[in-house]
Amino acid sequence: MKKLSRYQHQNNLYELLQDWTEHAVNILKDVGCKDFSIYGGTYKLTWHPSVIDLSSLDKSDRRLVRNADLVLRTIHQLHEAMFSNDINLIANVSIKLGIEVSKAHSDEKNHI
Repeated sequence: MKKLSRYQHQNNLYELLQDWTEHAVNILKDVGCKDFSIYGGTYKLTWHPSVIDLSSLDKSDRRLVRNADLVLRTIHQLHEAMFSNDINLIANVSIKLGIEVSKAHSDEKNHI
């Protein structure tokens, strides 16, 4: 098995973050969200910095939108943590992101 360089690990991570971001943004766009903010330099990551009004959505859509928003916010937190060079913060936010993505994935599978 070929050992990946640090750059390759980081590149793989950002590709995953970008894929998760695009999927979550598509969910939010489907319910009419606008005004996304793009960040990340080379890697185009996106989030919705303002509060999303869930009152007009049905219960199952609320859960999907809330999960998508949590994934986007946690990706944003991880991006900030990586630039802080605080290893403990990076580890904690990475764990949180794994939990949020798995919850979102589980709820989405149950929604279909």
